[in-house]
Amino acid sequence: MTALPLPGPGVPWKLHVWIESLRTSFSQSRYSLVQSLLRDFSSIKEEEYNEELVTERQINQNLYEIMLPIADPQRHTIHKLRKSFIWQGQYFEVDTYLDQLEGLVILETKGITEGEPLKLPPFLRIIKEVTGDKDYYNYHLALR
Repeated sequence: MTALPLPGPGVPWKLHVWIESLRTSFSQSRYSLVQSLLRDFSSIKEEEYNEELVTERQINQNLYEIMLPIADPQRHTIHKLRKSFIWQGQYFEVDTYLDQLEGLVILETKGITEGEPLKLPPFLRIIKEVTGDKDYYNYHLALR
């Protein structure tokens, strides 16, 4: 069993620690701890949500249903289609948003090192650079 880095009483959670604790608790079938972690979710401060902390992870139906009651009622579910491709040795993801975000398409690069020139395919037209713009984080897009 993996040790969980739980904060002491009255100590606020760091988002990445909370996520890993929830994931580990669920994978170890420690459901009472999962419920306790879900109750503690509101102690995580919004300013801790930033580009570096966002982790995309596929979850199973059980974990989704456990986490659903703590979903922020002001935020909508985001639906998007993702297409991935490699161009001249660089990896790209194109997210085409659906429903309330229809018309929004975001290109994301992965694994390009700092200082490495970006090799954009000629068939793409970049309208706006949104790197680091919090308005384009999923957390904020879900408010639209």
